[in-house]
Amino acid sequence: MLERVIQAVKNGKRAIYLAPSREVISSVRESIIEILGGLFYIDVITFDDLARNIAKDKLTSKELISTDSSIVILEEILKSNSDIVQYYKKVSDKKGLLSAFIIL
Repeated sequence: MLERVIQAVKNGKRAIYLAPSREVISSVRESIIEILGGLFYIDVITFDDLARNIAKDKLTSKELISTDSSIVILEEILKSNSDIVQYYKKVSDKKGLLSAFIIL
C-alpha cells in the first residue's frame, strides 16, 4: 500500500494513507520521509481523523472510530482487495493480522 501512495505522489497526485493507529502513522510517516524526503501531498491519518475532518463542524471531541473498529475495517479491505495488497496476500484473510502491527 505504501508503494502505491508513493507512486501516486511521484505521478503528481495527492494521497491519503489510512492507518489503524497513531503508532502505525508514525512508522509510515518515517518511511515516506525516508523515501520522498518529506510529506508533501500525502496525509497519513486514522479513520477517526478522516471522519472528524469530514464532519468537523458537527462533532464533539469524542473518538468516532475506535482502534478496534479501524482494524476490522482494514481487515475487510485486505480480504476484499488481496490482489492489490500483494505483500500480505497469503495472510490477508487471517484474523488479527493488523493487530500484530499495532503497539498499544
